Amino acid sequence: MLTVRLNIKENVLDRVMQSLNAFTSDEEVIINEDQNFLTNQKYLHKELEEINNGSAEFMSHEDLENSLNEVIEKYENRL
Repeated sequence: MLTVRLNIKENVLDRVMQSLNAFTSDEEVIINEDQNFLTNQKYLHKELEEINNGSAEFMSHEDLENSLNEVIEKYENRL
């Protein structure tokens, strides 16, 4: 599947969206690039870059489990 980014004026958005509705969900997916999306995309690109250049720090399964247990213990009585 390809990704196409469109810059369109707000006054034509409804017509463009109507045209896209002619396709089924397996033919097209609309991705709203709001600020949250762009922030997450930037973060994930940075993480991938660190993995690819060998500077990423990884955690073992055991360390992750211990860390999660500490968080659970800290907050379990707050419910």
